[in-house]
Amino acid sequence: MVLSRRSVIASAAGLGAATLASRPAITAPKVIRQTGSDTEISFWHGFTGARGETLQALVDGFNALDTGVQVTALPYGSYEEVAENLVRALGDGTAPDLVAMSEALWFRFYLSGSILPLDDLIASTGFDLEDIIPAFRAEGQRAGQTLWLPFSRSTPLVYYNRDLLRAAGLDAFPASWAEFADVAPSLTNTDTQVYAIAQSTIANLVAWAFQGVTWAYGGAYSDGELNILIDEPGAVAAGDFYLRSIEEGWGYASPQGNQDLGNGFAAATIASTGVLNDTSALAEATGFELGTAFLPSAEPGGPTACPTGGSGLFVVGSAPAERQAAAFAFLTYCLSTETTTTWAQSTGYMPVRTSAIESPAMLDFFAANPNFRTAVDQLPVARASDTARTWVPGGDAIIATGITRILVESADPQEVFSEVASQLEVEAQPVRDQIIALEGNLTTQGTPGAIPAATPAATPAATPVAAR
Repeated sequence: MVLSRRSVIASAAGLGAATLASRPAITAPKVIRQTGSDTEISFWHGFTGARGETLQALVDGFNALDTGVQVTALPYGSYEEVAENLVRALGDGTAPDLVAMSEALWFRFYLSGSILPLDDLIASTGFDLEDIIPAFRAEGQRAGQTLWLPFSRSTPLVYYNRDLLRAAGLDAFPASWAEFADVAPSLTNTDTQVYAIAQSTIANLVAWAFQGVTWAYGGAYSDGELNILIDEPGAVAAGDFYLRSIEEGWGYASPQGNQDLGNGFAAATIASTGVLNDTSALAEATGFELGTAFLPSAEPGGPTACPTGGSGLFVVGSAPAERQAAAFAFLTYCLSTETTTTWAQSTGYMPVRTSAIESPAMLDFFAANPNFRTAVDQLPVARASDTARTWVPGGDAIIATGITRILVESADPQEVFSEVASQLEVEAQPVRDQIIALEGNLTTQGTPGAIPAATPAATPAATPVAAR
C-alpha cells in the first residue's frame, strides 16, 4: 500500500477528531493549571510541504484539547535554517520555547547552555522514558541528563528495484557489498542508462549514510573522545569501494538517488527511511516493485551497522518556567504512543516508542507496508552518528565534500580523507575544550555509537534480509 498525500493529511487531521477522542486525557503540569488561563508557546521546526501540513494538523489537534497550552508552530525551510535563526534569537531574546532540531545540530546548543535538561519534568509528570527506543533515547542524553528526545527519526536503507534484481537472477539485495560488486555489472545497461547503484551526493545524506558503509569496513569518522579516524584504513576501504563503483562503470554520482531509482535509472540506492513514501509512489508510477534491505556488511557474514538520523525535540533553557512546562506538555503529546504511530505512518519516519512498534496499529501497518518494517527490524544494529559529524560545527559538510570528491572527481580516498581529517582536527579542538570545560572530561557520555541494549524488532522473529 502506498499512502497518498491526501490520505496522509487526512490521517493526521483525524487526530483532532475521532482519534483524539479515544485517547487518555493529557494533564497539564501543575504550574500551568494554576494560572487559570492558557499558556502560549512557540515551536520552531524545519518541516515543509506535506510533512509540514501533517505536523500542523498535529499542532491543531493538540490545541483542540483542554490542556491549558496553546502552541504556535513556525516552520523553516530546513533544520539548518532553524539552527541559524535560533542562534540569532538566543542572542536577542526572541527564542522559541520548543525546537525540533536534527541529530547533527542539537549538540552545539547543549555546549552553549541553551537546552533545558528534562529530567525534573520527566520525573514530575511521569513521562515514560524507558519506553523510548533505547538507541534513540541514548542519543539525546549527556552527562547523566536527558536533553533532546526523538521525534522524527530515520535510518538509511538500501532501496532497490526488485524487477531488475530478479532479471539478474537475484531474489533480494545481496547481504554484503562484496557480493553486490560481483553482480553489479549484470544490473548495468549503459545503452538504456540503467546502473547498478546511484551513489547519492545529496546534502545532509551522503556523510550520514556513508557512516554505515564505513562501519561495515571496520572504520569510523571519529571515536567517543573526538579523535579523528576518517583517514585510517577502515574508512579509506569504504571510500575505495565507492570509487570502485565509479571506475568500473556500474555506479554513478547522483544528486537525487531515490528519484533516479524511482524513475528506473538505477537498480539500487541508499536513502533515508524518511523518503519511503515518496519513493514508493515513484516506483508505483514507473511500474516496478520496490524492495528495501538492511545496509550490507563489507564481506559475506561480516558485521552490519547503520546510523540513526532525523530530528528530536528540546526545550529552550532561557524560556520562563511556566512556558518550559507547557512546552514539555506538547512534547509529551508529540511522543505519545498514538501520535508517534500516526506521525510514522503519515511521513515514513519511525515510531520512537516500543509500545508503538508493538501496537496493533503498527503491526497492521507493517503487514501492509513490508518495506517500512525493514527500517524497524534494522534498529538492533542502529547506532548514533560519529562525533566528528555531530559535534564538530560543519563536520557533516566537511565529510560530505570529501566523499563527493571521490564520487565526482574519482579522487584518491586516502588523499581525500587525509585532507578531511586535517580540516576536522582544526574544528574539533575547540569542541573538545568546550566539553572538558562543561563536563570535566570527554568520556562522560561513554562511546558514541555503542548500541545501548536490545532494540525491539517489529515481531519476535524478524524477517531475514534475504526475504525482503
